[in-house]
Amino acid sequence: MSKKYNLVGIDGNAFNVMRYVVRCMRAEGMPIDYIREYKSDAMSDDYYNLLRVSTNMIDKLNEMNEYEIEEYGFTDAYFDLE
Repeated sequence: MSKKYNLVGIDGNAFNVMRYVVRCMRAEGMPIDYIREYKSDAMSDDYYNLLRVSTNMIDKLNEMNEYEIEEYGFTDAYFDLE
């Protein structure tokens, strides 16, 4: 499975990382509540936390199965950011 999204090669500035992840989330049709939760979690601590939360979200976006999204919609359990 090839990865659609990747943090490698983007500017490492914290705001650029967040902007990239939010764009990826929007491209996948993620509800605004998930985007807000991501941003809140990403900004809740230091830069390394931002990278950890962002990497986790990118991994989740890459793992998503399109059939599951279309058939079942988003689930809180699948996108639990903690």
